[in-house]
Amino acid sequence: MRGLGLLLWSLLLVSAGPSLAGVVLIAHADCSEGVLDPNDIERIYLGKKTHWDDDTPIVPVILKNGKTHEEFLDKYLHRTSHRFVSFWRQMVFTGKGVPPKSFADEAALSAFVAATPGAVGYVTDTSVLPKVQTLSVR
Repeated sequence: MRGLGLLLWSLLLVSAGPSLAGVVLIAHADCSEGVLDPNDIERIYLGKKTHWDDDTPIVPVILKNGKTHEEFLDKYLHRTSHRFVSFWRQMVFTGKGVPPKSFADEAALSAFVAATPGAVGYVTDTSVLPKVQTLSVR
């Protein structure tokens, strides 16, 4: 009976997949920041912090949708996808900003971050590429 319970638990973990992995912030390998404050993450993705400490322009990127995108918005921006889109529509309409570039999948987002100085994005920890650095959150 114990073996069956262990097997069922293992299947549950495998079927849960990325949802258990959590969101990981990644940046271009040359990014001078290694640790971000949650407030800085919110400011970056709402267009209020536009340069890293070394004056490199920040290029935030997002996923178009999905569980990882929703988890990121909830955890770091405290917004639903609808509120995030509404915020950026208003910013664009008033000429106060341009929304982050979006990608259909984590592989494309990671490749863009790896190739773009100043870029920052998020993936599940199973998707992190070796050509990017993982950022810690205080």
